Amino acid sequence: MIATYFLYNSILLLSSFFAYCGERVGNKRDEYLCRIMVFLILWIPASFRSDIGTDYSSYQSIYEHIDWYIDELEIGYVWLNQIFRSLSLGHEYMFSAVAALTYAPICFGMPKKGYSVLIIFYILTLYLVSYNLVRQSIAISFSLYAAVQLLKGRNVLYFVIIIGAVMFHVSALLLLLFFFLKYIRFNIWVGILVTILGSFLIIKFDFISIIFGSDIFLSTSYGRYATSSFNKETEMGSGLGVMVKCIIPFIILFFASKIETSDLQSEKNKNGFLVGLSMAYIFAQVLSVQIHIFNRLVDIVSFMIVLGIGIIYLIRWKYRKIILLFLSILFLTLFEKNISAGKSSEIGGLGISPYKSILNE
Repeated sequence: MIATYFLYNSILLLSSFFAYCGERVGNKRDEYLCRIMVFLILWIPASFRSDIGTDYSSYQSIYEHIDWYIDELEIGYVWLNQIFRSLSLGHEYMFSAVAALTYAPICFGMPKKGYSVLIIFYILTLYLVSYNLVRQSIAISFSLYAAVQLLKGRNVLYFVIIIGAVMFHVSALLLLLFFFLKYIRFNIWVGILVTILGSFLIIKFDFISIIFGSDIFLSTSYGRYATSSFNKETEMGSGLGVMVKCIIPFIILFFASKIETSDLQSEKNKNGFLVGLSMAYIFAQVLSVQIHIFNRLVDIVSFMIVLGIGIIYLIRWKYRKIILLFLSILFLTLFEKNISAGKSSEIGGLGISPYKSILNE
């Protein structure tokens, strides 16, 4: 386990260092070299892992029998498997390609200003998860990149990238609806009140039963989860992890009026897109603490944590650095906890510890 802690923390430290350098250098060539280094630091351990990630063996089986899953999996992921199968390559090459598709949008698609903060929080919140989710992690990375483009006013590119994300995980289709929120301006109290009221109604009126009883939901690919082992109460500890993850969306809600003045936002955008994502993330967390399967719903908008920290970094306010330091400590604590709790020998969790490499086999 000591070696595993050292590996994952080295990934965090080295990526942070080169991301910081990439943000500070004065020319494009040096910046690009720093971004390549960040990419390699993330990609190499993910590419050379062996049976790391709870779903690793399942995806290995899918790769070996991909023709059985043509009608069940998204077309982009099927094509990716078929390409490597046609070349008679082992499943390790497929995992390597998945890692490249997952980390490339993060390493090369994030803006220069705030790049180091974005990379740090991506690693703290989504990197370890990417060893397990596989298809959805590609979609999450694409979605984060798409969101950045939308905030810059590149509407068509947003749709194109989200469609690309849908080709790897259909859940990303829901993000197309958030596009229309960019034309709405939320008052700080409206966003907060809607979030509190919505969370109350979800709990009070047993919203989960309504969803599971809906013919629309049951007809989707997620309908089978209503009667599966995933339809069970979430095993909660102290709940502090969920509370910590909701801090950033709540900060976005509190500073809704300042979002439109941040450097990342196009003048054409109002704050509705970011406020809407924040509310959706909180609602998803409320659902997930009740029923286990709704953790998948959280995953759809999980990139909001990284996007939100980028906005907080750019907002001009007095206590920004103190808040960023406080959030870094909190999420670093969760990062270390995930390494400890993610033992592959235990049922559930991420299955990321201890780290094993194909080079040692």
